[in-house]
Amino acid sequence: MVSQFTILDQLKTLIDHEIEAAKSGMEARIILKLNNIEDPKMIRRLYEAARAGVEVILIVRAICCILPERNLEIRRIVDRYLEHSRIYHFFNGGKPKMYQGSADWMRRNLYRRIEVVFPVVDDAVRNQVEEMLRIQLADNVKATLIIKNGRNKEINKTGDLVQAQRATYAYLGNSEART
Repeated sequence: MVSQFTILDQLKTLIDHEIEAAKSGMEARIILKLNNIEDPKMIRRLYEAARAGVEVILIVRAICCILPERNLEIRRIVDRYLEHSRIYHFFNGGKPKMYQGSADWMRRNLYRRIEVVFPVVDDAVRNQVEEMLRIQLADNVKATLIIKNGRNKEINKTGDLVQAQRATYAYLGNSEART
């Protein structure tokens, strides 16, 4: 997917597929890890998906112009290291489609810059990226939830403490031994 050319149509198609699945009573989920989201068109699409029954989970580090509602959860993780990874994960009827790239969901990224988003097709790499998403979603040390008024709310520190950046570093260090 290349911004200015194909990214918007392809993202719309992926979101529409999840909406149709939800309307058909099937499991539907979108997980996005971005630094920023502020494009009004993409925000409207995510609200539409959530209202159709798609589980939408966002991990947004910085600028976030979308608010949570039913089926739409927003997390923020700010820690020692600035993270630049963008991950787009679509459930796709149990055959996940995953993409990585440089594009945040901002007007400048989608309409004015050349940004590239590529599919993750290798099973081993996809499994690794999915594990890193699970680690991010398990963070209960540095993560906060964005609540309806746009403010951050601490996540309950129950169970084992997970700090995503440290846990990801440990995971990636151990993954070299497995390959």
